Amino acid sequence: MRIQRFIILSAATSDYQFLRNLWQVFCLFNKKKKEDVQ
Repeated sequence: MRIQRFIILSAATSDYQFLRNLWQVFCLFNKKKKEDVQ
């Protein structure tokens, strides 16, 4: 039971890290697009 919980927790953490990285890339991409437009 404890191992299962740990696996779920680590999966959730990696998902969170992945989403954060995705968001940062998205923000950088938007910044670049705005600079290109100006």
